[in-house]
Amino acid sequence: MYYLLNLVCFLARLQSVYAENHSIRAFFIFKFIGYIHYNQPRFYISCLQTPSLKSLTATIECSICIDIEPAKLWAIISKPGILDETHPFCKKNEVIRWDREKSIDTIVYYNGRKMQRNFIDWNEGKGYQLLIGHKELADALVTWSIKESHNHSILSIGIVLYLDNSLGHISKVLRKIIGRLYLYPIMKSYLNSVLSGFKFFSEKNKTVTKNQFGYNQLFSTKS
Repeated sequence: MYYLLNLVCFLARLQSVYAENHSIRAFFIFKFIGYIHYNQPRFYISCLQTPSLKSLTATIECSICIDIEPAKLWAIISKPGILDETHPFCKKNEVIRWDREKSIDTIVYYNGRKMQRNFIDWNEGKGYQLLIGHKELADALVTWSIKESHNHSILSIGIVLYLDNSLGHISKVLRKIIGRLYLYPIMKSYLNSVLSGFKFFSEKNKTVTKNQFGYNQLFSTKS
């Protein structure tokens, strides 16, 4: 218990220091949590395992208004390999199979991390749902949805983070603290950048560039 209290205090001190030094926060996340130290799978994973219903999760949802008809937006978000053109942190979006709810692809981020997306639900013209993860474990459930609003479209992305999978080597008490203080704000910023990328591509018909809407230390590099 003494060790745990010291560790929690250590986390709180790091959070206060972050405002002055971003690199310390990045070092803490990369080295202490080990969140991005994944062994990349050689072959694609046919089924990503989700945690039990009692597992620790964190839910994040962000939306953006896009000046385009829902049907046209659907054609964009359902296009295979579209992340190569729309995602500000995606270096390569490789399609393994593209067949509605049986679709599978991978994302290689600019910092070298590789994640796999397994689609599990497909609502034509409305949205889809997928699991994203690594090493046969799903790190999150992701829901993409489109709604019409006054001849515009509202694109939403919701994420349920499976903290017991992504932070399984950390004690349960610390998982909740880390999830709330570190992963939640970083993932919210990530979602807003991804949504901004789709808005830019849909309205300007131009490919999104690296870090176009800001740098994210879990998914990209500054250079």
